[in-house]
Amino acid sequence: MIRFLTLKLLDFLRKRGFEGRFSVLRIPGIPLPHSGSGFFLIKSKSKSEIIAQNEEWNRREECLIEERRGLGKGQLIEYQGEFKLTRFGLFPFWFCGCEVIAVYNLLKHLQRPKKLSELIGVFEKDGILLSGEFGTAPSAIYDYLSLIGLNVSISTNPKTFKNEAESSKAFILTFFNNKRNIFRQIHTVCVTRESTNTKRDYFVVHNGSRGMEEYENWDTMLGSIGDGEGRAGGLCMISVTTHGQKADRE
Repeated sequence: MIRFLTLKLLDFLRKRGFEGRFSVLRIPGIPLPHSGSGFFLIKSKSKSEIIAQNEEWNRREECLIEERRGLGKGQLIEYQGEFKLTRFGLFPFWFCGCEVIAVYNLLKHLQRPKKLSELIGVFEKDGILLSGEFGTAPSAIYDYLSLIGLNVSISTNPKTFKNEAESSKAFILTFFNNKRNIFRQIHTVCVTRESTNTKRDYFVVHNGSRGMEEYENWDTMLGSIGDGEGRAGGLCMISVTTHGQKADRE
């Protein structure tokens, strides 16, 4: 029941998008109480002005990050905490950017890369939840990936997740960090299937709670992500299918 209500709430909040009329400025030494990020809210800007302002700022920040850590040279994002000055809606990206990072990592893995600043703008226009505080709606991720021509399926039934994971090239997984305590919040990751000379079809979680994490199989992975010890609870999976036609949404 909690899973069902959470998904309905996320879709409802997607329709609301931005709440209020604010712009985001960084004032050194004056943290937003909620995040301690150094971001400060100023009234008067419209949604379109916020998006344009964020895009200009994020492009500049993206260039600095690329120079510092080679983000444009094939690396996936493994630590969203590095993005301390990047913005998403009215909030710092390090706090609420996991869904956008999952999309970025998925597309880069599939050799269909997009600029991070571009993806932020896409989901600020459609998908952002509570002006960014709750991240991005999974349904918006599915719609975007379908729009750009990927064969993807979406499932909200955790009983199907294992089979879908084992038959997909890569997937985006949204889960409760602790299914017994929803106040431990939700996290979203990109998971890729990899093979080497010594290992075949193992799972690699990108931007997990400990950065990049490798797991031999689905059960081990699910038992370790989030708060660990089997506490994680699957919420939504968006899989890249290995066959031709797109699967229907549930």
